[in-house]
Amino acid sequence: MEDVFIPLLIRMLVTAAVVVAATAAAERAGPFYGALIGVFPTSAGPAYVMLALKEDAAFVAASAVASMASMAAIAPFVAVMVWLAPRAGVWTTVGAGLAVWAVFAVPVSQIAWTPMTALAVNAVVYPACFWITRNMGQAPVDRQSQRTWWYTLPLRALVVGLFVGAVVTASHALGPVGTGLGAVFPIVFLSLTVILHLSLGGAAAAATMHKAMRVVSGMVFALMAMHYGVVVYGSAIGLSIGLSVSVTWAVMLVVWNRRRTRRAAGKAPA
Repeated sequence: MEDVFIPLLIRMLVTAAVVVAATAAAERAGPFYGALIGVFPTSAGPAYVMLALKEDAAFVAASAVASMASMAAIAPFVAVMVWLAPRAGVWTTVGAGLAVWAVFAVPVSQIAWTPMTALAVNAVVYPACFWITRNMGQAPVDRQSQRTWWYTLPLRALVVGLFVGAVVTASHALGPVGTGLGAVFPIVFLSLTVILHLSLGGAAAAATMHKAMRVVSGMVFALMAMHYGVVVYGSAIGLSIGLSVSVTWAVMLVVWNRRRTRRAAGKAPA
């Protein structure tokens, strides 16, 4: 019992803490940093660490390929939420996003993927979703209407933690494909969207998800690096390689965002 409960509890606590930090960053520092903190592999990371502790390297490597292919369902899921969030209520937005995720994720789970074919499908899906959402998520956020109460911080942690626990329990691994799909289930996206939509409104949720799609695309490369790292060097080094790729991607995005912000400030009228 402890072998199941303790890892589940750890994942619940880690994910809840990071989602709280991400929503706080989105509320105070803006959508980019909220997306960056939230989309960093907070859910997949703990899932793979726990997986590596109980399964062999071959299982972990196969799960990474399944996760990599499943990332192709994340981009259309986020694109729908970016479009809907400013136009619809929070539950309509989340429900539609989940429906679109399922439409893409179910067929993906039925295909035998290789790292190269998984990379190829993501190379088509992400640019298409970038193009579709290129003029979305830009509406100004009215921070004067922000609604906060003293209990929001513990409530966020509790709701997200319970949500993680329910998802992990329901999708308990029945093989590499199920494990890979569950590891990248968009729980952080869902949690962020609900919390931001309720506290800051649909425009803030859309802006954060718009940035998040750019951030999460790097997970494809991190998972690919992790797969090959696990195959060649074993689970511990392979997971470290995947984390290194994620960190490098995050640093590159921060540098790019700062340069873009400075250029925009330089073009602003005096």
